[in-house]
Amino acid sequence: WLCWAVPHGLRIGWSSSVFGRLRWRLFLPWTWRALATLGVAVALGQDDIEDAYYPFGRHSLLEVAFLAAHLLDMRTGPQQEVLVDLVTTSAARVLGLGGYGLRVGGPADLLVHDATRTVDLLARHAAPRVVVRGGVLLG
Repeated sequence: WLCWAVPHGLRIGWSSSVFGRLRWRLFLPWTWRALATLGVAVALGQDDIEDAYYPFGRHSLLEVAFLAAHLLDMRTGPQQEVLVDLVTTSAARVLGLGGYGLRVGGPADLLVHDATRTVDLLARHAAPRVVVRGGVLLG
């Protein structure tokens, strides 16, 4: 099916609920890398927020990346950077959003965290210190 998916622009995103349902724990580390290598946009996400299926969801994509670090065996510095990309830039690609990313003239939608290292950002997955949306400081 991958031979069909890539030319047809298939975008794939897995949420924590999909991880649990499909039980791809043994194959997932190779599957997402193979899809990304073939040019398929891959991202991490979560859609369960304190619901009956998954009562632990807190709508924290940093927490999703933290959990994925264990599940996908991604603990080195460069791998941690990939995890952050999978919940930010790659997630925007999967959703088909245009104009994402930090750049001059961009929409200025960003979160500012106190972490100085990626490992601290993922290990603590704390709320952002500052939220900027459309160039406006929200908190």
